[in-house]
Amino acid sequence: MKNKNSLAFALKPPKTAKVSEISETTAAAAVPANEKINFHIGNPLQDNRLVEQFYTIITGLDTEADVQQEKDESDLAVLSFFKETLKNAVPYLPLGGFNVKKQPKTLDNLREWLTKEEKLEYSFGESSPRECVLSSGGRYEFLRIFLTTVSRFSATLPLNIVCLNIEIPEYLRDIENLLFFENVNSLVQDRKNIFNPTIIFIGTAVSEIERRKLKKSAEKYPVLFCEMNDASNINSLARESGLKDKVIRFLSPSIFDRALGYIGIHFVLGNSDILQRFASVHFELKGTPSATELSFLEFYLTNPEFLKNGTDTAKQNFTTDPEHPVTGHLSELLNKHQIVYAEKIQKISRHFSDSSNHISEIATGHFSRYRRYGLAIN
Repeated sequence: MKNKNSLAFALKPPKTAKVSEISETTAAAAVPANEKINFHIGNPLQDNRLVEQFYTIITGLDTEADVQQEKDESDLAVLSFFKETLKNAVPYLPLGGFNVKKQPKTLDNLREWLTKEEKLEYSFGESSPRECVLSSGGRYEFLRIFLTTVSRFSATLPLNIVCLNIEIPEYLRDIENLLFFENVNSLVQDRKNIFNPTIIFIGTAVSEIERRKLKKSAEKYPVLFCEMNDASNINSLARESGLKDKVIRFLSPSIFDRALGYIGIHFVLGNSDILQRFASVHFELKGTPSATELSFLEFYLTNPEFLKNGTDTAKQNFTTDPEHPVTGHLSELLNKHQIVYAEKIQKISRHFSDSSNHISEIATGHFSRYRRYGLAIN
């Protein structure tokens, strides 16, 4: 897929770090897992004995035989979740969030969602460049990485950024080579920059009239759309003729259930050239996407009864007192702080999400004050 055919504006060639190439090649090698060492910056060696020790500390269950004695299916589901999360917490996810030869179950859920209403097909990398990657850290982290990506790799600068019903924090507006406009009309009136490559961020659903106007703008000007409204296929601009490669779709776990909106892992669909560069910048700025966030999402998709807006079955089945007491010098401490499985996980995760949003709001306020008094931020 060449830039001149797939995008309204050209991109600079990608630069892949050597360590990333080594890591990807090693991970994809046809070698038994017990004979393979995954090379990765800071990636610790994996040891099953360490995983077992952590598992015992968390659950109080010493052996697999103890697990088999558990009768409650909801408890078994949570125990399985703990075991898989502990395994996944040690290694990093591959570049882009998944190995195309061994894809996570969550992508099956995404494929199913993409077949609802009007079907739109995206490549997951099996036989062509992938048009789907994962992003970690939520909405504002995606914006930071995406804006850095287009600022760095667009062959023509500066870039126009238009915001339709979406707020982009002040600290993200400091990224180089970006000119921000609050609406399309303000850009049209700027004759000096009207023909610059433009990215239009869409925060809410657009009307049919707005859709036609946006489509016409893509015919006249070099425009890329970035939808951040969880639009379904039938409501996405990507379904319009000739626009699929000009629309980046940022999809949160809310597409499966509103109760999952606070989970930090997200899907990014669209032009493979941009996503290749996005994954590279994601790796550079913060590493590959979070393995534990992906495991958390997979757990809820596999066990929907644990969702807050689901049935109360999970709450009724929970036992706070372990059937198998913890032994050893940690027993007194652990017995005072029993883990109430899914309720605690959900509460802590929501707390982290709320804290992150609060910190982001504070940071935005500070940057606004700095700008008001003319202070430079390096």
